[in-house]
Amino acid sequence: MVKEDENLPDIKRKTLCKILYKLNFTWEKQSRKSVLIDNEEIICWKRQYLRDIRKYRQEGRQIYYLDETWLNEGHSVKKIWQDESIQTSRQAFIEGLSTGLKTPIGKGRRLIITHIGYNQGFVDNANYHLRLTENLPSTSWRKADIRNWLIVKDIPFEDDMLKKELLKVASDHKLQFKKFVIDEIAKIRGITMLRLPPYHCDRVNMGPNERLCS
Repeated sequence: MVKEDENLPDIKRKTLCKILYKLNFTWEKQSRKSVLIDNEEIICWKRQYLRDIRKYRQEGRQIYYLDETWLNEGHSVKKIWQDESIQTSRQAFIEGLSTGLKTPIGKGRRLIITHIGYNQGFVDNANYHLRLTENLPSTSWRKADIRNWLIVKDIPFEDDMLKKELLKVASDHKLQFKKFVIDEIAKIRGITMLRLPPYHCDRVNMGPNERLCS
């Protein structure tokens, strides 16, 4: 199957086995255990990503790497070194000491940490948003609002459809209307946003989250 796929390099069977072993796969007798595989949507997304990133590299574009993580504002360590000879806050005051900060109650708000860089260093003050240019139909929408959205987008539907049926019709079409504010801003500046498939940032040696190409 690998040899039949023109998009894959010519690779020997033994080399392919070594790669699979490094990825923690084992060759064993088939059992009733479930096998982990990507669904078709993710497979198509990954293949299109590889085509796009290869094309951008061949065009000599400058490729930026963008990633994010998060931290709760109430985050604190669970254990610290404590002086057990100090028993009360009054004793600490007399000794000229402080009892320090109290452990926060709850996790608090989630803080988003993000950065962007390329082969010559990091780019500072890079704003990152996944805000859509317009809201798209969801289960929280009223039936009348979903109908109005379909009418505005000139998407046909039957008058006697239930809310779930209308959502299905909207879901089949809303991908073409799913646009991010940051993408539109980037487009004005001649920058193309290329997103990795979900949870596949470490696949096929494509580098850490290659997403932004200019």
